[in-house]
Amino acid sequence: MTRLTQERSLDEWMPLCGNRILYLSIQIMAITAKVRGLVWLK
Repeated sequence: MTRLTQERSLDEWMPLCGNRILYLSIQIMAITAKVRGLVWLK
């Protein structure tokens, strides 16, 4: 029972956490791309 409730709470949490992680990862990727572009220009 406890595992089922944990999975259910995870399913409810994942959309919020997933969206935030996805947003942050996209921002980090954009920043690293900019940094790599600057390094390539040099």
